[in-house]
Order: sequence, then structure tokens, then C-alpha cells
Amino acid sequence: MQSLNRVYFNFANSLKSLETRRKYEYNLRKFLISNKIRIEEFVSLPVFDIENMLIDYIAKMKNEQLSTSYINTTLAAIKHLCVMNDVRINKEKIGKFVGECTKLHEDRPYTHEEILQLLNVCDLRMRTLVLLLASTGMRIGALPTLKVSDLDLDQSGGKVKVYSGTPDEYITFMTPECSKAVNHYLEFRNRSGEKITDDSPVIREQFVIFMENNHF
Repeated sequence: MQSLNRVYFNFANSLKSLETRRKYEYNLRKFLISNKIRIEEFVSLPVFDIENMLIDYIAKMKNEQLSTSYINTTLAAIKHLCVMNDVRINKEKIGKFVGECTKLHEDRPYTHEEILQLLNVCDLRMRTLVLLLASTGMRIGALPTLKVSDLDLDQSGGKVKVYSGTPDEYITFMTPECSKAVNHYLEFRNRSGEKITDDSPVIREQFVIFMENNHF
């Protein structure tokens, strides 16, 4: 148990951001489950066996037609595990098996019509989330770290401080429609009994409101 705790601790606590940690943990977990091996057993294998296991897993992901980006993220997670636990694998050799960059889908922004279709079926929380992403251009991974103190709202729109307090911090702007939706969402949560402070998340988990004397 102590070995497991140290191997995982070295892996997880050396990552810079929460979003990277989530991605790496997800990809590493899939790799370990696929190979039916525990994390402490994996790093204890001979280097030759680790490299062959990685090469075989790359071939498996390619056969499943997963994107090069996904494969590289998976490899990054496993390489990080190895580095942080003093396992010296041949990264250049393993990288040769990835092949040419492939894209499964064309990257493009959502059209105004597509965004409108989303907004037409959204509740207040999801409407706020969609408008924040569409208006500011921030990555969805930035939303969990966004706090009320990161917002500067006014009638003409507003500013958002993304990744506040980190080296990746930057300022972006929102439309008046987005600013209005954020205000309505925060007011709704306040009326529902939540005490909104500067440290409150801008987007919180969904919750159910129970009304007194309400019969269903």
C-alpha cells in the first residue's frame, strides 16, 4: 500500500494544473485497465517490457482509429508516470510508432444558428455556461477554476480573468447578453439559499430546489 501511495503521489502531485491531472488520470486509468495491471506493478516491470506494453497499446489505439492527439495525450500521461518514478524508457523509440498526425474531425467554431439551437433548450445554468464559452472563447477546462472574483460585469458586457493566479492567467471579454445571463444565474442561486462570495464558483454543480408546501 505504501508503494502504491508513493507511485501515485509522484505522478499526480507533480502535475501543474487540475485539468492536466484529470486528463492524465483518465488516460492512465484506461491504459492500466486495458493491460490488467496495477500502477505499482507497471513501474516495477523491466524497461523492455514497459516499452513493449506501450508499443502494443499504441497499435491498439490506432486500430480503434483514435486521433493522434488522443494517443499523444495518453503517452504523455504514461511517460510522466515513468519519469516521476525513475523509470527510464526510450521515448524516441516509442514515439516512432505513433505515425503521422491524423484528425478525425474538422475543427471549426459553432455557427450562430447552432449556438441559438443550444440556447433554446438550455436551463439557466447551461445557458450561462454556453454563453460564457461562446462569448469569451475560453476552454471548457477553465470553467471549474472560475470564481466570482474573476468576473467584472457591467451593462455593456464585462471582463473575465481566466486561470487567475497561475502563469497562464489572461483577460478576456464577454457580451452584454452573457453578462446578463451570469448575473441572472448568480441571483437565482442567491435566492435559492446559496451564499455567494468572491470565492464561489461561477458555474456550480446542478442542484434541486425543494419548496415548502409544494405538492407534486
